[in-house]
Amino acid sequence: MDPNSGNQRWSLWQYRVYPDRTARPTYDLVKENASRFGRVAFGSASQMRLRCATDGVGRLYWEIAVLTEGHPVHDPQYVEWMHTQWSIFLRNGFGIGCEIQAHARLEAGDRQDGTPADQLIVLPPLSEGAHTHG
Repeated sequence: MDPNSGNQRWSLWQYRVYPDRTARPTYDLVKENASRFGRVAFGSASQMRLRCATDGVGRLYWEIAVLTEGHPVHDPQYVEWMHTQWSIFLRNGFGIGCEIQAHARLEAGDRQDGTPADQLIVLPPLSEGAHTHG
């Protein structure tokens, strides 16, 4: 897709998974499987971020966030279908009793409400030692 196209649509898909007590996969295994599944589900015009952490009450969770181009995040049926596919995948890896929280939102592009499209600008992270002098 032309990077200057007015038709670009970028969306963020987030999945937070609280594994059931029987499933404790390693970080490397989750990364490998999530990357493989994410490429199939979203294609190559995507970035994935994986995080393993604990919530405020000490429960372990995994968070998978995918920034992707072109997917119809405005279509409720598509969003439901994509969440169902991810839920099947996540239950296979984190146990049938895992808790899954799913969210999808438009990051940039046509909101389909008649307003101008937002543009997505992705900048590299700043290093801690980077300083500007003016």
